[in-house]
Amino acid sequence: ALVEVRVAIAAALLLGWLAARGELGAFRGRWRNLAIIGALNTAVPFSLFAYATRTVPAGFAAVLNATVPLWGALIGRIVFGEKLGIDRGVGVFVGFIGVVILVAPKLSLGGETLAIVAALAASSMYALSAHLTRRMLPGMSSLAISGGSLLASVALLAIPALIWRPVAMPGAAAWGSVVALAVGGTALGYVLYFRLLEHAGPTSAMA
Repeated sequence: ALVEVRVAIAAALLLGWLAARGELGAFRGRWRNLAIIGALNTAVPFSLFAYATRTVPAGFAAVLNATVPLWGALIGRIVFGEKLGIDRGVGVFVGFIGVVILVAPKLSLGGETLAIVAALAASSMYALSAHLTRRMLPGMSSLAISGGSLLASVALLAIPALIWRPVAMPGAAAWGSVVALAVGGTALGYVLYFRLLEHAGPTSAMA
């Protein structure tokens, strides 16, 4: 429910921006690809991180989120056949060793282990979606990708959000946090990220 509201607010802002610029036609014929990117870059990883941060501290979750470039290099090599090179290969290896050292003391049979796995799975999805975006949505503006993928995420999350809706109406502080996440961490953040992805490529954007 948290992710659905966050994504819906961000999508509404960006769709209004696209409408003002007369760019809503950019979605035509691309909904399937937008739905795939929306699922991999927003709907599923946002939900996984929301679950993870109920158990692990935000700072720790942020470090796990910072493994995205490591996953990006690994996925680029295994899935897309990109050359890794000695420097990047060593960097990825050292990075993953660092993650193991970081999370090992926290691993147990309890909820914390599931939270760590969820956060790392989310990070790997961010990395995969970065590679796929340039391949599946070439020539599409960062604003259109952001708005379209977020709108697709709203549709994907609608039924789960209804099923797992809050048992009581959240307070003002919670709503304020959701709005801050939607405007700064999603709407503005996505436009900047996809623009960087377009101009600098997946590796630099993830870093």
